[in-house]
Amino acid sequence: MLHQKNLPFLILVLLALVWGSSFILIKRGLDSFSAGQVGSLRIVFSFLFMIPWAIKVFKKVPKEKLMVSHY
Repeated sequence: MLHQKNLPFLILVLLALVWGSSFILIKRGLDSFSAGQVGSLRIVFSFLFMIPWAIKVFKKVPKEKLMVSHY
């Protein structure tokens, strides 16, 4: 059973695995794609992953603060 005091360690291990595997995946991706394509794919996938969070946050912003125009 997972104890509350072990949770930070588990999160650290998970973060280390994700962080380290990203460099391996980038290196493998450069065998098939150019550096620009790999960079673009990383940006696109990050954008797609963050869309649900961004929508949730932007819904909390008052409408009058979203489009401020002084013209």
